[in-house]
Amino acid sequence: MSVFRNRVVWASVLACLQGAYAQDADLLPSRSAPYYEYVATWPNAISSKVSKKSPLKFESWDKPYGDDAGKAVVDQINTWFEEGSAAGLSQDAFRSFDSDHSKVGAVYPQMTMAKPVADYRPAQQAIFSERVTFGVQSLGFHTSVFDEAMAIVEFHDRCKILEQVKPSHLKRKVGVERPVIEASFYRALYESNCLLICPAVWNYQVRQDGSHHDNLSFLSPFFLYSLGKSGSDSYLMKPILYAAASLPSDLKTRMLRTGTYVPSLLGLFKGQLGEGDLLKVTAHPSAYALPETGLFLEPLINKVHELKHIPPVTRVSLVGGKSNDLVLANERYLITSALREGQTLELKIDLSDSWTDAGKKLVAAEGKILREPDSTATLKAELKKLLVEFTERHPLVEQTRARIKKAQGQQSTLTRVVGQETRWRLRVPWQPMSTTTGLKRTDVVFVASDGTYQGAPAYVSVRHLQRSDRWLRE
Repeated sequence: MSVFRNRVVWASVLACLQGAYAQDADLLPSRSAPYYEYVATWPNAISSKVSKKSPLKFESWDKPYGDDAGKAVVDQINTWFEEGSAAGLSQDAFRSFDSDHSKVGAVYPQMTMAKPVADYRPAQQAIFSERVTFGVQSLGFHTSVFDEAMAIVEFHDRCKILEQVKPSHLKRKVGVERPVIEASFYRALYESNCLLICPAVWNYQVRQDGSHHDNLSFLSPFFLYSLGKSGSDSYLMKPILYAAASLPSDLKTRMLRTGTYVPSLLGLFKGQLGEGDLLKVTAHPSAYALPETGLFLEPLINKVHELKHIPPVTRVSLVGGKSNDLVLANERYLITSALREGQTLELKIDLSDSWTDAGKKLVAAEGKILREPDSTATLKAELKKLLVEFTERHPLVEQTRARIKKAQGQQSTLTRVVGQETRWRLRVPWQPMSTTTGLKRTDVVFVASDGTYQGAPAYVSVRHLQRSDRWLRE
């Protein structure tokens, strides 16, 4: 461990002893870690040689922000930049990781457009050396590639399940062997100011009845899935770019240098979707649709522009380390697990290491179960049908009610540890997939607060492996 890292560790310990959680050091872990072959650096302040171009250019064809409300937002951001109260996009670089198949267009004249490449690996060449902050990669593969098998080891959602999966399955099913990248790779992007957005082409779809076919393995804070076909990723990036251009200049520079840029932007974007509350389920869909019209943008950019300090960044850690062999990944902002029938995950989670800006303290740490398979939904649908045909006291009705009560007792629980405001107990028993929702996953969100702002969220995401997952190791 480097001298620099030791200094950070001791500084953190001292801060905890003093009851203060503010940290001046970078978010980045030891830069000797294998995935940090190169780390981008930013200047101490925005260069005085900033382009004289305005950050944004209004175009009526730039849907959904080509309306009058969108024009008002563009004009406002450009005015802020001219006044010197907003940083614009002068420190940002966009790169297409699919050979320019997906692009953001010419409405961001101030942002650097790095030469398109075919992939985001190796990161030190594709991302860090170019100081890339935003990237997209649309993969419009045929549906035969993204079948049920890819729900476990997906091309993008690569959090590790290798302990419980036959890696050779991909070679047999797809015809090529795709390397599986662990969550640490995406954590490196997250902490080094690069936001990657990919489309959930076949893994997350809207059904005709309005429900969702959610076949993603985990909920991740490190990148975003866009809802829709190839190309939807660059559209989803638009409101985040508008927010980036609205940040106060000195604050944006500090975000870049402390590695809090992407967490902050994502926290602000998700919070707006949750109507100001990051604990709302609407803030954390598996795949995000582009918020329509400039009416969404106005409150978002105003909130961003009015920031007085960097919002917290929520961190989760396991009390006692990796205490459960069911834990697959523990990546500071994300804990993942995969359960087989009969297994139960029990964790004690601590949020006291959540990052706060200099001079600020962690004052609240909240958690909430967002979604899970909920087999009671299937039973309730069955009960509704039975009541049409039978009376309340019919044996089949009574049996179904008893099954519902039993299933409810087997659902996940999240409780705060008494007397320890930053610690939570999470219990997730394996559950069968609900036939009414098709969901195979339990997602839990944690949010830290410094009394002024809610922090960028962290997640615990658990995959419930079903018997239909035939390719799993027996």
